[in-house]
Amino acid sequence: MVIILAIITCVIAAVILFVIGVKLKNKVVKLVALAPVILGILIFVANGFYTQDIGEVIVVKNWDGAIVTSTEDPGLHTKMPWQSTISYDTRNMLINFYGDSEYQYNGGAASGPDVTINDKSGASADIDIQVVYSLDPSAAIDLYANYGTQTN
Repeated sequence: MVIILAIITCVIAAVILFVIGVKLKNKVVKLVALAPVILGILIFVANGFYTQDIGEVIVVKNWDGAIVTSTEDPGLHTKMPWQSTISYDTRNMLINFYGDSEYQYNGGAASGPDVTINDKSGASADIDIQVVYSLDPSAAIDLYANYGTQTN
């Protein structure tokens, strides 16, 4: 949204300067009027690209939160300047529950304390659990719609 306001401000400033330049018949003012237009175009173009890494899926959404698309292919992609991207890591991730550790999250790995279970006879045991998982890239839009970002 800030980008759109910046572009509109640049265009309004350019129009005002151009009108002043025409009335004064001043070429310098007309040339100065081009500066905000060029700045607006550069801002528009610079915010129209995003890169995507291997093992990543990107969800593109509009400024109002509406989901536009998702991409799974690595490389350089285009979007409109008012759109934003949400990245999901689809590489294998690890969750550990073991020993007396405290819960922590480091990038794609989470860990927490061991799990206590009770069996049918009432005996309890502490067990360590390790889970390796990865996100399904084709489910990225549903993941965003239901849970938001990956770290939520």
